[in-house]
Formats: sequence, C-alpha cells, structure tokens
Amino acid sequence: MPRYIDRLKILPFAYGRLVRIVKWSPLLITIVLLGKWTALFGGAGGWSVFESGFDGDHQFTLNLKMTLMGLALLGAMTWWNIGPRWLSLIRPAVAMGLPVATAILLTAFGSAFAVNPDVLHSEFRPINPFEQPQSWLVAMATLLLGALQQEIWGRALLQSTLQRMFGNRWVALFAAALMLSLAQGSNRPATFCSAILFGVAFIRTRSVICTTLIHATLDLSVACLQGGPLIASSLLDPAGFRAAKPLLFIGFLLLALAVELWCRRNSRGPDRVKTFAKNLLLIVAALTFCLLFGKLVWPVWPALAQKYAWLSPYLRTRAELVLQAGVTVAVLAWLHRGPPLRTLFAPRPAAALGVSLAAAMLPALAAAIAAPGEFWAAHLALPAPYAADPGLLTGVVLTIVVGAFAEEMFCRALLQPLLSRLFFSQWVGAVAGALLFTSMHTIGNEAFIFPGGLLLSIVFMRPQSIVCTTLLHVALNVSLTLTRGTTFMESAYMSTEAFDPARPVYGVLLVALTIAFEWCWRRSERARTGRLAPPPNERIPGFDPASLSP
Repeated sequence: MPRYIDRLKILPFAYGRLVRIVKWSPLLITIVLLGKWTALFGGAGGWSVFESGFDGDHQFTLNLKMTLMGLALLGAMTWWNIGPRWLSLIRPAVAMGLPVATAILLTAFGSAFAVNPDVLHSEFRPINPFEQPQSWLVAMATLLLGALQQEIWGRALLQSTLQRMFGNRWVALFAAALMLSLAQGSNRPATFCSAILFGVAFIRTRSVICTTLIHATLDLSVACLQGGPLIASSLLDPAGFRAAKPLLFIGFLLLALAVELWCRRNSRGPDRVKTFAKNLLLIVAALTFCLLFGKLVWPVWPALAQKYAWLSPYLRTRAELVLQAGVTVAVLAWLHRGPPLRTLFAPRPAAALGVSLAAAMLPALAAAIAAPGEFWAAHLALPAPYAADPGLLTGVVLTIVVGAFAEEMFCRALLQPLLSRLFFSQWVGAVAGALLFTSMHTIGNEAFIFPGGLLLSIVFMRPQSIVCTTLLHVALNVSLTLTRGTTFMESAYMSTEAFDPARPVYGVLLVALTIAFEWCWRRSERARTGRLAPPPNERIPGFDPASLSP
C-alpha cells in the first residue's frame, strides 16, 4: 500500500503541468494560425534563403506585413503581461551576436573549402550596389526584414509561449525547432539546425536584435555558397552546395553547443582549460626533446652496428627508443613533471612475479580452449633453427627483452603519466596509453594487443614500476611466441594459422586478468590500510592510515 501512496504523490505535479499546457494552448494556436495566414488564404509564405525563387517587391511587402503583425501581437502580449519584456527584446547584445556571426561565416566558408578546395580561386562576385542600387536595396531590405519577422514569430512569440506552456526552456527550444521545421515543405534539416542555433542564442540573450543579426549573417553566408538575389556568381555549384549542406548543419549544431558551453563557463572551466593547454605543451615539448636527442646521438649507432655483428636493425631501433625515452623520462623526473626514478625502477617482486606468471599461461590456455585438437596434437620442442645455434637464440631473447623495455619506457614511463596529467584522470591516461601501444603494433592483432596494452597500463598505474611492466611484457611476448610463433621464430606448440581462432579468446582472458589484478590490488590496499589503523579507542580525528603505507 505505501508503494501506491508514493505513486499518487506524482498526480498533483502531473495535474499542474496539464493545467499549464491547457492554459497556454489557445495562445499557441493563435500564434501558429496568425503566422500562417498567408498560406491559409492562398498566398505564398515568407521567402527563405534556402529556396531558389525570389520576387523582390512581393517578398518585401510580405515580410513588412509579417513584421508589423508580429510586433503588434507582441505588443498585445506584453500589455497583458503574457509575453517577453520589450527592453530585453530590443537589447543589441553585441557581445554575443558578433562572435556568433563571425563563427557562422567561418563555418560556411570552411564547409565550402572542405567540399571544394579550389573555392579560393572561384569567380565569386556579389552584386555591385552602385550598378544596380534599386535591386540591391530591395534584396537587402527583404533579407533583413525576413530575418527580423522570422525571429519575432519563431523566437519572441512561439518559443517564449512554449516555454511558458512547458515550464522548461530546453523543451520549448526543441519543440519550437521541430514545429518550424515541420512547417517547411522542404529544407527541414536546415530549418531545424538553424532554429536550434537561434534558439540557444535567444535563451541566453532574450534579444530579438541579436538573433536577427545572427539570422541575417547565416542567410548571407548561405547565399554566398549557393547564390541568391545579392550574389551574381556563387562559390559553389548546385552539386557542391548539396554536398556542403551536411557539414553546414553539423557546424550549426556544434556552434549552438559552443555558445551554450561558453555561457555556462565558470572559474573552474578556464582554469582547467589553462591546465590542459599547459599539459599539452608539456607533451609537445617532451616529444620534441625526445626526437632532438635521437637526432643528436644517431651517428653513434652505425659505428656500433659495424663493430658488433649481433646488433640487428630491430635491436638498434629499440635501443635508440630506450635511450631517447629514458633521457626524456629522467629530465621530466628532474623537473618534477613525471614519476620519480626511484619509483620507476622499484622491483615490486610480489606484483611483478604474480601477474607475469599468470599472464604467461594465457596464450596456451586460449589455444587449448579455441583449438584443442591442434593444441594437444603439438609437441614441446626447442624452436628451430635456434636449437643449433645458442648464440642466435641469445640474440632473439635479447631482442625480446630490449624491445619490451623500449616499449614500456616510451608508452608507460613517458607517455602515460603525461596523458594522465592532460586528461586529469589516471584511467583515461591508461586507456589512451593502451591505444597508442596498439597503434605501434601490426594491424590485425588488435583483438589481443589492446587488452594486453590495457593490462600493462593498469599494472603500471598501480605500482608505478617500469620493472614490473617490463617483466610482464617479456612474459607476454615469450609465451605468445612459444605458442603461435612470429615472423622470425617457428612455434614450439602450433602454427600461426592454427592459433588464429584463439585470438579473441586470448583477448578475453587478458581482460579477465586485468580485472583480477585490479581487484587484488584494491583488496591488498584495504588490507594494508586496516593493518595500519589503530584500535578504535586510540584513533585520532582526521588521521588517515593510508598516509603511512609505503
């Protein structure tokens, strides 16, 4: 019974909303009918810049009549205190109008350039007002009056009434945009997207003058792209304009979102933007230093390759990466912009050995699950042809170890802390580091490369030890090489083709190991905190036992 009583409490709220909608419905119907009086009596509606036909004198007269009728209805609503205030409506709000108008122009010409890069060399030519003054004045007055009357009817009357009806400005915005777009016989997406932009500007300024400026700028920019009464030669042909329309619509919606975010800004937002910019510059500076240092020491490597025959091109490349990333990490640690070297090179044997042994068994387990016949039919043997040449086997092992250490030094020790600082989150930095790690490997193995990179990123995020992740990386590489082989090594268990069905299973097992490691780490952290906590009768107010953990 109490459950039904709680539901009945919603009825007064719903009843109040329903009464409010019924109360304002007659005014809404009146606005819609008066706004469509020309269509009701067989006349033509207001001209839109997205339409091709234009009759200057008729459209000018029609827009003037619609403007005067809208102003009269708006004055009556203001007199009866059921409409927006006049002082707000006629306020210029230039601080909002000019930046948005400039952004509209940039969006329009950027869309044209994206569709046709040769638009910069097109024969764009507007009508010269000195050669045809009467036509130019009629076209300009028609455009301005059309923008003004559409803003009066669409924003000051329709959107304001819908806001009073629903009690929510955002519901009113989308309802007005939907009604205006459905009223159009064609170009409904253009009407909807532009109405969203004008509506957001009206919500934030409550000024018809501001939205009229934005509306007129949008009409002029679109006329420059497709042609019109003010343009003798447009930037795009009809096919190019049709291709540019989706970019225009997306640009208008993104601009509306940018206007709303700008109006919602607070002191925290600019501070985070500044911090983001500083961290982005730090990443650029770190990568630039890494590249410049690599260029500086590059002449040393050809001499070493001539002196030592075992220094293969792959091993030399990884050794270069180790040196470049290592020096950059050391510089960042010295500047206190990265993890300290003492933490990076801490062994952490418990975490390293535990997760490495578990990861080493995953390739064989995935092969046994996905391809049991091929797995059990294979035999364990030393990889050929390295069985006959122990020196060659040593070179392969050295290449695996140095390659793993180079990737961990670059992806984990260098990039992951910088990405965590950039996005203000260790988890986002871990995922971004895993994506970069995946991009460094061969295409086609993403099913287990990305989960493996995520495992390495989270393991580094917890103990902050490059030794731990390097041991885990070596374990993953060696176990995977022994199970499926690589381009330079025959498998001891099964062929690469036979291991193909096991790739998704291997990725799922890596994800499961990542979840298990995170759960074990959090459980051990709680256990350490509990052991360090004093008895209840000796606890100090404000004391954090985790501060004593190593």
